[in-house]
Amino acid sequence: MPFLTINSITLPIALGSSAYDRKKIGEMTRAIDGTILKTVTAIKNEWQMTTAPKIATTAEALASLVDGEGYSWSFDVDLYSDGKGLGKSASTGATRTTASPAPKFGAGQLNLAATTGTITYPTNLGSYWTVMVWRSINAGAWNHWIVRNSNGTVLSWLNGVADAAAIPSWMSVAAGSLTLANTSGTADQYDDLVALPYLIPSDGTATASVDNWAPTWGTLTAAFPALPKLSIGGTMLRNSVALTVQGETTRMKNMGFQSGGAWQANGKTMDFRIEEV
Repeated sequence: MPFLTINSITLPIALGSSAYDRKKIGEMTRAIDGTILKTVTAIKNEWQMTTAPKIATTAEALASLVDGEGYSWSFDVDLYSDGKGLGKSASTGATRTTASPAPKFGAGQLNLAATTGTITYPTNLGSYWTVMVWRSINAGAWNHWIVRNSNGTVLSWLNGVADAAAIPSWMSVAAGSLTLANTSGTADQYDDLVALPYLIPSDGTATASVDNWAPTWGTLTAAFPALPKLSIGGTMLRNSVALTVQGETTRMKNMGFQSGGAWQANGKTMDFRIEEV
C-alpha cells in the first residue's frame, strides 16, 4: 500500500519530509488552585510534506488536486455542486431523480429528458480542463466517461480505457461553461459529475500511475469527494483508515531529477499540507 493517496492517486513523498501534528480543539490550563482545566473537545490531524520530484505537468496537476480545485456534483440532494454550491445557469428538462436506474452512488442522480434535456453550469473552464461523469442511457448500465481537453487536443476514456480523441456529442464547454445535453431519443441519467480546471496526467499507457490517472479514476468504486474536500488513504494513517481532509499547496520548486535512466530537467517538487476536517 502506498504511503499516501489523495482521491486514490498516489503521491510520491520525499524521504524524511513528512511532519505530523495533532491539533487540539480547546485548551488545557490550571485554575488558581492548581486544578487542571481541560476544554479539549476534539483532536484533528495535520500533515506537512514535500513530494518527490516529478515532471512539471504531473507536479502541477498534483498541486491542483491537493488544493481541491474544481467542482463535483453527487445530485444526492439537489442540482447544486457539493462543497461549493455552484448552481446551474440554464436548463431544460433537467431534474433530480432517485430511481430508474438506481443512482450509481448515493441517493440521487441527474435526469435529462429525451432529446431536449440540457443543463449548463458556469464552471469557468479555460483552454485546459478535465470532465468526468457516470452516464446511463435509458436506465441502462452505468458507464464512466473522462474527457480531457488540452487547448483543443482531446483525449477521452470510457471506464478507464482510452476511447476516442473527441468530446462526446452530449457534452460541450463554451465560454467557460459546461453543458450536458441529451442527444438520444430516451431520457438519460448522469451521476458523480466532476469538472476540473486542469489536465489530469496521461502517459499514453493503460497502466495506472501518478503520471496516468484515467485508469484509476475511470474505475472508482466510490463517489468522488465533495470538492474541495479530499479523501486520503495510505500507510501513514492509523490502521490505514481513510480520512476526509482539505489541503493547500504552499510552495513549488523547480528541480531536475533522474528518472528511467534519463535526466529530466523540467521537474518540480511541491510543499503542501493537509488537515483533517
